[in-house]
Amino acid sequence: MTALPVERASATPDPGRTPAAVRAVLARHADQATLALFDRELDGAYVEALGSGSPEPMRAVVGRWWTVAQMAEHGPAADRRFVSREQFAAQWERRNGRPFPGA
Repeated sequence: MTALPVERASATPDPGRTPAAVRAVLARHADQATLALFDRELDGAYVEALGSGSPEPMRAVVGRWWTVAQMAEHGPAADRRFVSREQFAAQWERRNGRPFPGA
């Protein structure tokens, strides 16, 4: 199997960063007003992308909302995991006298 050229690989969207995936996460966690705002912004970006011939307006909106969806999906539990990992790395470093390999 041959690796894709960099230009082509960067154009392949992350499956979790598609409008449908972002909306699915928002539908589980957000209220109707938030969903409506996402839909309006996405529709506006679509119109702008068609007019400019560039996918950048869509990428910008989906990227911004992907961050919101991730915070909604993972919330404080993700923050706790991050802190726990940091604490684990610090303890490992103290015990072994060198940085944690996964840090």
